[in-house]
Amino acid sequence: TAYQKVFYHFNVWLAIIIFTVLLAVAILVWTLFGKKIRRYFLIKRLQKNHAYFLNTYNSIVGQLKTTFSPPTTESALVTWKKYMEQLEARPYTKLTTRETQRVVSEPAVAEHLRRIDKAIYGHDTTVVESLENLKNFADQQFHRKMKEVQHG
Repeated sequence: TAYQKVFYHFNVWLAIIIFTVLLAVAILVWTLFGKKIRRYFLIKRLQKNHAYFLNTYNSIVGQLKTTFSPPTTESALVTWKKYMEQLEARPYTKLTTRETQRVVSEPAVAEHLRRIDKAIYGHDTTVVESLENLKNFADQQFHRKMKEVQHG
């Protein structure tokens, strides 16, 4: 007997059935667990962004502890504003200090922002404490957002 080459025929009906079953399972899983899946990835993204913010912010504040410079202070403030903007979905980077006061409505944060403005424009070198307090405020807002996502 000689070798006979057999052509492979693609079974279209079997492929359609398999695709339909997989699609139905995917829809069922997304319907049952979609909210938990989205929450899981949102929490992971929040944690990753917070860790990145802390690393960046702490390195900038560390530079300021050794030598003061207005551009470095401004860089720290911009980093804080960008993080708060993505955390709370408010346009912090486009707001002045007075406008930020209205948005935050916390007098301590407003005072720290004024001190940072004095450091940037008036070369006041006592700015590290205010920056640390802004970091603590951002940390509080992060934990509030985490609780909101986990329980909301």
